[in-house]
Amino acid sequence: MRTLVDYCFVEVQAAAQCYSIHQRVRDWVSAGLNSDVDARHYWYVLGCFAASLDKEDWQSFGQLRGLIT
Repeated sequence: MRTLVDYCFVEVQAAAQCYSIHQRVRDWVSAGLNSDVDARHYWYVLGCFAASLDKEDWQSFGQLRGLIT
């Protein structure tokens, strides 16, 4: 999550203790959802994303730990 925040794809909502997707990312995702999806690309991207996560981070993936200063 830190990388997504660093690249401004996700914003930290400290008061609500949650994340939100940046409006431009939301627009891009919406445009992508309204088009045909190539299953091979989908599974490739999902595999790359999953491989980039450390196993010990799975339990705390959705927490704001360390992102709010």
